[in-house]
Amino acid sequence: MDIPSKYRNRKLSIDDLTDDCLASVFRLLSTADRNSCSLVCRRWWRVDGNTRHSLPLTAKKRLSRFIPSLFFRFNSVTHLTLRRFGHQSPTISSNTLTRISQVCPNLTSFKIYAACYIGDGVLESVSRNCDGSKKLSLRSYILGCLGMQPFVHHCEAVEGISLDSFCESEDEWTVAAPMAKLEVISLNDTAFLYPFLGAKNLRFLKLSRCAGDWDELFGLLVKEVTGIVELHLESLEISDIGLEAIAKCSNLEIVHLVRLPKCTDAGLVAVAKGCNKSLRKLHVGWEMEKIGDRGLMGVAEYCVNIQELVLIRMNPSKECFDMLVSNCKGLERLGVCGSDTFSDIDMECIAAKCRALREVYVEGCPISHEGLSALVVNGRCPKLEIVSIWNCEGVKNGEEHVHCGHRTVQFSCVLQHLQLLSPILSDPFKDAIQTEDSFPYHFH
Repeated sequence: MDIPSKYRNRKLSIDDLTDDCLASVFRLLSTADRNSCSLVCRRWWRVDGNTRHSLPLTAKKRLSRFIPSLFFRFNSVTHLTLRRFGHQSPTISSNTLTRISQVCPNLTSFKIYAACYIGDGVLESVSRNCDGSKKLSLRSYILGCLGMQPFVHHCEAVEGISLDSFCESEDEWTVAAPMAKLEVISLNDTAFLYPFLGAKNLRFLKLSRCAGDWDELFGLLVKEVTGIVELHLESLEISDIGLEAIAKCSNLEIVHLVRLPKCTDAGLVAVAKGCNKSLRKLHVGWEMEKIGDRGLMGVAEYCVNIQELVLIRMNPSKECFDMLVSNCKGLERLGVCGSDTFSDIDMECIAAKCRALREVYVEGCPISHEGLSALVVNGRCPKLEIVSIWNCEGVKNGEEHVHCGHRTVQFSCVLQHLQLLSPILSDPFKDAIQTEDSFPYHFH
């Protein structure tokens, strides 16, 4: 590259960078890094403000007084996150949300993880001001009637909706609005809100602790939506009738069925049979006592191409487990949690038959070092990379890298008292947990 003559006889400094080049440097930094470094001049300050598209803020009551000047500096923000920390009382007000939407009309992603009351018509005002919004996420301590119908009506480009602790009147959503671009919906502790019935192109649906007649709703859903790829169901009032409707979604690749006490072997077999060609990942169990060997054998019979299987607090027999690992030749990730029957014999069975296995996670099961040696040391799983053991009393704490021929297997064992998150049973609140250091913009 030719260097301009005025720069050839002196050392170059960062001040010689153009604004575009300096902006490229800032884009490589995270939000925390941007705020930990010292902006040494007004030019740096200006370039940083003009190139920051994602802005997380601490949602305190004093935030409203900083809104005009804050967004005058950060005038290119498209992704805004308002988050609270600890157990604060209600923080930002409805007026604050409206003012933000007025001074920042180019928002495409709006996330509120804060204690606030959103009154009638506020969300409609936000949607009118930011009608190009593609993602809306409202989580944790959101109170009040939010009016989702007006939001969907004005934001026709919305692609993802995530709601936590949301409740509208039952007749608020009598007719689902058509949402051609909506592909992702996540509802948690949410009642009487069924936006997916109007989402013809829905691909991801997650429902957790949501009230409703889900047998009837899934019967309606499969008639309207045919392209669902990923489905997460947890703590719902759904029976085999609903699972039989889900089985008609032949494009399903990922299915999580957790804490569905009414479901039986017949429902699981129906899902396995109906989605056998596409299903790649299946998580099942936890408070599902009516599902046992018959249901899991149905998975082994029909889902021979499955790549990831997680069994949570289920007790398959030796014959059932042997059938699972024998038929599912392409199994790459296996997780077993809280099983009273999963033992060293099953670990030896895995070592002998799971040739494609890459990762193994075991939590709270009666296994010992003998079973681990059969799996790790003997090296009969040629692709094995990770073995993680959690809260298994027969195995001691430790972490090491075991060399098996030309491979290195990462092995770790952690007891529960260390208070680390389980890799199998994810913490439902992990998305809301952040340290204050991660969000540097506090207003005192």
